Amino acid sequence: MPDNAITYPIDITPYILMRNSPVNPINITIGDNLGVLRIVQTNNTGSGSSQLTLAYTANNNFTVSPSTCTINNNNPIDINFGNVNQREIGTDPLTTPIRSNRRLTYSCPTGGITTPITITYKGTPSSFDTHLLTMSNPSVGTAMVRAGSAVRVNGSFLTQITNSVGGDDVTFSLVQRPGTLPAAGPVTGSGVLVMGVP
Repeated sequence: MPDNAITYPIDITPYILMRNSPVNPINITIGDNLGVLRIVQTNNTGSGSSQLTLAYTANNNFTVSPSTCTINNNNPIDINFGNVNQREIGTDPLTTPIRSNRRLTYSCPTGGITTPITITYKGTPSSFDTHLLTMSNPSVGTAMVRAGSAVRVNGSFLTQITNSVGGDDVTFSLVQRPGTLPAAGPVTGSGVLVMGVP
């Protein structure tokens, strides 16, 4: 850059290098140190140099899955229970009649990957049952059931990718807090499924 007392912007874009095969997800919390960029300025006049150190710090909580393998081709999984009479909602994830079955498909862009994987049900657990995802109505929660048991929120189940593909059948079920009658009205919530390795 010329020494003409004019500011020159330097575009720097940090990035995450994604892998083709599943790896452990990286959980980031507020305040975590994400990295340090050290810049040294020199010149050709022999009048010294200066240094700049820039620290990247997390401003919010998030999870990074550094893998190009996907669940359902990275498409959202929309669970719509439809119009539900609140008196029909059960208190047990395994027996409540309000449920929706879904197929989870796993794929990696490069063939030949065979490995055990974990599928983690990420989200905020309900205040009355850690197996339920919290919803906008505090008297109900949503469970994800696989192989006859509810997966704890922020817990995972073990499954398999063979030659870069795999899949599981799961059931999402709407559950109410025992001893309550949920208020009528729309109920919403969201969670994330994350693929990793044991």
